[in-house]
Amino acid sequence: MYPDYKVEAAGYTDDITIKTNEFDSNWDSSSRRSLNFMKYLLISESINQARFRSIGYGEYQPIDTNLTHERRAKNRRVDVYYSQYNRSQEYYSLRVVFVSANKIVS
Repeated sequence: MYPDYKVEAAGYTDDITIKTNEFDSNWDSSSRRSLNFMKYLLISESINQARFRSIGYGEYQPIDTNLTHERRAKNRRVDVYYSQYNRSQEYYSLRVVFVSANKIVS
């Protein structure tokens, strides 16, 4: 299905610094968030896993301010992008999904 497409899951956090036994930093948290989401996408054995990648951006690309709990929740998210290589050797990219606070928004 769609063999020419590449898929990237990008994870983000809010600006509250995290330091736990599970996560050393917001980098770790955002990376784990995107990796877990990508693993969920790849449950199907029919998907070519070589077309997928996962990346974490920490708190450095917010989509809203971090002034309230609700706004920070918007920044704890995974964006899923897909791109296709066309015949003129150019990539076309499109952000597909925004996942935040257990909600998926197209």
